[in-house]
Amino acid sequence: MKKMLWTTFLTALFGCGGGGVNVQPYIGLWTSVGNEIETCNSVPHNTSLNGLLTIAQGASPADVVTNAPNGCDLTWSVSGNTASLKGSQTCAVSGSAGGIWTATFTSGSLTLSGNAISYSDQGTGVLNTAPAIQCTFTQAGTFTR
Repeated sequence: MKKMLWTTFLTALFGCGGGGVNVQPYIGLWTSVGNEIETCNSVPHNTSLNGLLTIAQGASPADVVTNAPNGCDLTWSVSGNTASLKGSQTCAVSGSAGGIWTATFTSGSLTLSGNAISYSDQGTGVLNTAPAIQCTFTQAGTFTR
């Protein structure tokens, strides 16, 4: 009985399989160099994604959160040197051409290699005007430190 309780305790403490995901290489302050292409009414528009952002531990041990300067925090599920956007996520952000946008990120990935992370994501956006303007976007670039 004592051995069974000890085994149960160790399983609860360390999880099934005995190993967790190491998110620490992702955590910290990063510099982004990237680009966003928004397409509205078949017209593309480029926006720079250059600047600083923070990656923090997420609510789950295998999650990280990118804290972008625009306030659109995204949660990613880490598996080794890659992370995937955790489901579809929506936030409200100020647009480069004015107005408030509702951005829905539908997919994305992060790939860690040393002190660099390549990133890409995509989704849809709605400019909250009357009438509303529907757009698509893609983002890609690199975080370094």
